Amino acid sequence: MNLPATFRYGTLVWLTSIVAVPVLLVIWTAVDKIMKNGSIWKIFSKDGLEFAVIMLFVGGILSIPSWILLMWIADGVVKLDWNEWERKLLLFGVGSLLTLLPFYILNCGDFLNIFEFKNAYSIILPYWLTITFGIFLYRMPNPFITLKEYFNFELQADRRHEFIDGRIVAMAYTSEQHGKIASNLNRLLGNCLIGKACDVYSGDRMLFVKECNQVFYPDLLIVCGEHKFHQAGPKMKATLNPSVVIEILSDSTEHLDKTSKTRCYKKIPGLRQIVFFSQKEQHVRILENEDGKWVDTEFYEPEDIPRIGDCDLPLQEIYRRVEFGESNG
Repeated sequence: MNLPATFRYGTLVWLTSIVAVPVLLVIWTAVDKIMKNGSIWKIFSKDGLEFAVIMLFVGGILSIPSWILLMWIADGVVKLDWNEWERKLLLFGVGSLLTLLPFYILNCGDFLNIFEFKNAYSIILPYWLTITFGIFLYRMPNPFITLKEYFNFELQADRRHEFIDGRIVAMAYTSEQHGKIASNLNRLLGNCLIGKACDVYSGDRMLFVKECNQVFYPDLLIVCGEHKFHQAGPKMKATLNPSVVIEILSDSTEHLDKTSKTRCYKKIPGLRQIVFFSQKEQHVRILENEDGKWVDTEFYEPEDIPRIGDCDLPLQEIYRRVEFGESNG
C-alpha cells in the first residue's frame, strides 16, 4: 500500500467533505427558514450557529473511520487505468458518500430517516455539490507527488523511474529478447540516420510530456531537427520534441504502453509515429500521425519492411537472432 499517496488522497476527500457539507447544509437550512419565516437574519441565529458547529466538529469526528477506509479506496483509485476525470469522479463520489453519512444522520436524526423523500434535500444537494467542489480542488493531476519532487528523487535514484499519473513507477525488468530487439533497432536506425539531421536515443533518454505532465523512458527515441529540452535540474534535462517514440512490449508493461502511455504520447506536438514491437513474435505496429489523424498499420510477414521515421527497416533484420518462446518480462 502506498501510504503517502493514499494518505493525501483520503485526507483531501475527507477535509473537502467535512468543510463543505456543514456549510452547504446550513445555507440550505437557512434558505428553507427564509422561505418559511421571511427573514434572512435567521442564518445568524444562535440555533443556526450551533447547528453549524455541531455539524462541523461532531460530524468530522464521526467521519474519521470513513477517512481511514478512504485511504484504501484512494490507493486503488490511483492504480486504475482510467483517465483523470473518471478517477476523480469515482474517488469523490464514493469517498464523499462514505464521509458524509455521519452528517446526514446528524441532520436527519436517525439513520433510516436519510432514506425518506422529505430529507432528500439534505443528501442529494450537498453530496453532488461536494463532489463538484472536491473535483475543483483536485484539479491538479497529482495531489501528492509533484513533478519537482519526482525529478529530485530521480536525480538521486540508483535505477530509472517513470512519472505516471502522479506516481513514481520503477522501470520493469527487460528480457534477453528485449535487449536484442533494442540493440538491432539502435544499430539499424543509427546507420540509416548517418548524415541526416536526426538522432536515435536508447532507453536512457528521459521524455517529458508537458501536455499530460508525465515523464517516460521509451525504449528508443528519434529526434529530428532542433532538440528541445525541459531543464529538470542542474544536471538533468528531458526531451520535449521526439519525432518517433518506440516501445518494445513486455507482459508487465504492454497494457500500460498501449493505453495510458499512448494517450499521452499522442498529445506531443510534432510527434510523427508511435511504434510497438512484440517480443513474442515478429510483429510491428505503427501509429502514424497523418494531419492529426492516427493511422494504425501492422507488419508481421517476414518480407515486410516497415518505415520507421525516414528509415526502411526489414522485419527480419529487426528480429535478427531473437529467439521466441521464453519469458519476456
